[in-house]
Amino acid sequence: MIRLLLWIVLVVLIGGQELLSQPVDFLLADTTNQDKIYPRYFTLDFKAQRGRHVTTGVPILEQTIEKNPYNVFEFRFGIKGYGQESWHQIFRYPTYGIGIYQAYFIPQNNQLGNPGALYLFFNQPLLGNERIYFGYDLAFGISYNFLNYDPEDNPEQLAIGTAQNIIFQIEAETGFRILKRLDGAVGFGFTHFSNGRIRTPQRGVNLYHLSGKLRYHMGALYRKEGLKEGWPKVRPEPIHHVLPKFNPRWEFYICPSAGMASPEGEHLWVDRSLHYFVASIDLSTAYHYAYFGKLGLGVDLFYDESLNEYKGTPQTSLPFNEEIYWGTHILHEFMIQRFRVVTHFGITLSQREYKGKWFARIGMRYNFAKNFYFRSVLKTPEGFKADFIEWGLGYSFYKIRDPR
Repeated sequence: MIRLLLWIVLVVLIGGQELLSQPVDFLLADTTNQDKIYPRYFTLDFKAQRGRHVTTGVPILEQTIEKNPYNVFEFRFGIKGYGQESWHQIFRYPTYGIGIYQAYFIPQNNQLGNPGALYLFFNQPLLGNERIYFGYDLAFGISYNFLNYDPEDNPEQLAIGTAQNIIFQIEAETGFRILKRLDGAVGFGFTHFSNGRIRTPQRGVNLYHLSGKLRYHMGALYRKEGLKEGWPKVRPEPIHHVLPKFNPRWEFYICPSAGMASPEGEHLWVDRSLHYFVASIDLSTAYHYAYFGKLGLGVDLFYDESLNEYKGTPQTSLPFNEEIYWGTHILHEFMIQRFRVVTHFGITLSQREYKGKWFARIGMRYNFAKNFYFRSVLKTPEGFKADFIEWGLGYSFYKIRDPR
């Protein structure tokens, strides 16, 4: 199998050179506003959430904050996409930007803390018009201010082992216009906090909520000229482009990744310096079925030092061939310009106890160059329990189907 893997890598790297001249998706290098002639329109959002906890199974939390609702307040600064870049039209003119999140658990003096976060958000209408719409909201960022597990200072908090964690939030919402500069929205969503097993315990913190939002349209900022006659002062008029014809294509890529994982055995949590090295190689091919999505298949090779823990042996004592295992997966990537929301569902081909019969990945990918990208994904075996975070640098190339 290792010889086969090396052969595939060689084919990818050598065969890809013949295709580098092929055009990459025009959205990756959008030149619609290259002269900066279009103004930017900015928004300010204030959001409030009221929700409940999904139980962690930790007794001290079940008896306190998980019995009670919680409140969240968010403040956001956004850019309204109205067609100054071509990709805005594909996503029905979204709003995107940065946000600040602050949660208040009840009681506030609790073993888990009151986490805050800084995140990026993407808000897209799916159905409707300028007066009322139905859409979704994604947010991804870094949280802080958890009171993490500590064997001496916070030994009963067995839910999460770090003060800083990843936050992922998804929400369905209905929005509506209130005044010339003011919009409103109501939604239902889910929030997940995790450290990807960088530090155990790692059960994660999961919340669900109802939300209300007010959006204030600040108006236009002109980058080259003063206020120009014909441009709306408050809300932009959507710009409609004649987009180039979409040609389905195949993408081939290789992504080596690495990461760290902490021990899962409670008897090892006292040693906060103990970590295992983990790594993987992902070889995949995907079919771009639209500007915004692709489906594909891939094969994985995993190396995981933490398998030693389940054998009851010291770290790195297993033979190398018992620290590796194979998998295969189906994939989908939701593409927002240079960003990708990555989801994998895979099957473990090697029999490795404690790794399960299937696994999943979810995370982000960013194409920073024509053929290179950065990827960060969370791997989970047989459910929502974190296995490890994979940090990878990938190489890809395209084969465009002849449209004739």
